[in-house]
Amino acid sequence: MTKTLEGQTVMVLGGSSGIGEAVAELAQAEGARVFAVSRSGRAPDGATGIAASVDDPGALAAAMAKAGSIDHLVHTVGARIGSPPLAQLDRALVALAFEAKLFSAIEATRMALPYLAPEASITFTSGQVSRKYGTGSVVKGALNAATDAADCRRRRRHIAHSRWPRSFPAWSPRGSTSASIRGMLAGEETIADRHQDRSCGT
Repeated sequence: MTKTLEGQTVMVLGGSSGIGEAVAELAQAEGARVFAVSRSGRAPDGATGIAASVDDPGALAAAMAKAGSIDHLVHTVGARIGSPPLAQLDRALVALAFEAKLFSAIEATRMALPYLAPEASITFTSGQVSRKYGTGSVVKGALNAATDAADCRRRRRHIAHSRWPRSFPAWSPRGSTSASIRGMLAGEETIADRHQDRSCGT
């Protein structure tokens, strides 16, 4: 049976653990040449690990040059900030969260432009907390909503609009993680698609 990503190159930023590791594993299983970029450089079996931080432009540029033409760029980096209530927030924590998840994703996209294949896709990871509210959700909610707005596919906004016809979904895992990731890699409907009026505006 033909593998869905045979002959394609997938670069996963944050590919050493969590969702990023799962994406790297499944992309490799589907026949892709996978580069897992992280601070540690650890990678799943079969993938190429590269030690580079998204806040180190020189190291990230070298990683992209090593990969060459990129068919799918997946950004899964984020800071672990917990869910502090509003009264306990400080500016440094908010800045850290936005720098790790959103600003680094936008900068990585900009840096990747010379390496993207003509029909390349770029995926940022978001979360349902942008649309579901609760105690301690103010930073994560605002951050994920901003990530949705930056690259929402259905509305062709912002980054997606500037790079048409490439696909820039803001992806949130749903149901079985492995099935959800396979759907994302195959270009299936995303959470942002299904909630376009709420996550992407009108």
